[in-house]
Amino acid sequence: MKGGDSLIVSIITTVYNRKAKMLRLFESLEKQTNKNFEWIIVDDKSNDDTYEGLKIIEESSCNFKRRIKYLQQNSGKHIALNYGIQMANGEITIIVDSDEVAYPEMISRVLQQWEISGRVSDQQLGVIVFERFSSDGSPLRKVPHDNVRANLVEYRYGNGLMGDYAETFKTSVLRKHVFPRFKDEKFLSEDYVWIDIGKVYDAIFIQQGIYTSRYDEDGLTFNSKRIMWDNPIGTMKLAEKRLSLKTPIYWKLKFIVVYMIFSFRNNVSIVSIFRKAPNKLFSMLLILPSYFVYRVMKSRFKVS
Repeated sequence: MKGGDSLIVSIITTVYNRKAKMLRLFESLEKQTNKNFEWIIVDDKSNDDTYEGLKIIEESSCNFKRRIKYLQQNSGKHIALNYGIQMANGEITIIVDSDEVAYPEMISRVLQQWEISGRVSDQQLGVIVFERFSSDGSPLRKVPHDNVRANLVEYRYGNGLMGDYAETFKTSVLRKHVFPRFKDEKFLSEDYVWIDIGKVYDAIFIQQGIYTSRYDEDGLTFNSKRIMWDNPIGTMKLAEKRLSLKTPIYWKLKFIVVYMIFSFRNNVSIVSIFRKAPNKLFSMLLILPSYFVYRVMKSRFKVS
């Protein structure tokens, strides 16, 4: 281990045009009760005054390490994460977005869970998942059972736990799973890689929050449908991955619809769509509704 008897945590934040939010997150990290962490910021070639905010952070006299990487091309959060993960020196990595605010006890809570005897050396354990809370303190992403160990993918999808959680990873696990780059696309859901990790490693779910989230109108979550439409290859590939999972029927049907919508978007033939669809009956029943939704989205987003 690094840093004596304690683990070191690497916090990775990617940023694009978010000066005020970055400074708000920075203030919350300054208040951490445990300073055994480093903060890695990857700027995805911001074109506003974010650079000024990053210089403030870089030149601050605060007593934790900061490292900033400036990318030469705007490529999207997932590609920026690849750089941040390779830069991480900590044994444990947390991905904290710029629109989130860390609880003062965030690092202490993360270390407390990972330092439980045997967890770091356990080759089958790759992730400890915490809850998320909204900025008003209400639960945003709840964990139904405390301190349960399960397959990351089967537990989440089996319990309908969709959306983002506060995942903390062994850095060595993240390094084995790189986000792919699709031509002309700048967004890929983190779930694309989390699914791959979940197929290999177990996760422990904790009923405890480590930061609050505030989704602003310029954020990825708020504009999710438009972002999916503008990044059709990655969206379709993710749907393909989800179709291979054991999920309740509701999610299975939803994933089939998404897969079909973005197959149409990518000009995939009907024959190929049915070949990859795991359930032919459901696919036959859903192809017309899926095509209708595709046409509606095409009209809404004004794509010729």
